[in-house]
Amino acid sequence: MRGRGIALKYAKNTRRDQARVAVVVSKKVSKSAVVRGRIRRRIFEVVRANHQDIITHPIDMVFSVYDESFADMPSAEVQSAVARLVDRVNL
Repeated sequence: MRGRGIALKYAKNTRRDQARVAVVVSKKVSKSAVVRGRIRRRIFEVVRANHQDIITHPIDMVFSVYDESFADMPSAEVQSAVARLVDRVNL
């Protein structure tokens, strides 16, 4: 699934009871490790804070960010972008 500035790859995982999440931010997005880390932390925080609402099954998810604007975007917009992708998966 691909949204504006972010993509989601997923796979059902029947061997686990909980979901696993990874966030990938390439150097192509930003050469600065600080900015890449900020983007990564913001997406992890959205998933952590809303995991009961957006993740209902054991699933492996990889969020790939390809837009630097996620570093400065308001948290409500980051949350809506992540929620839209997870809702489209609709597991």
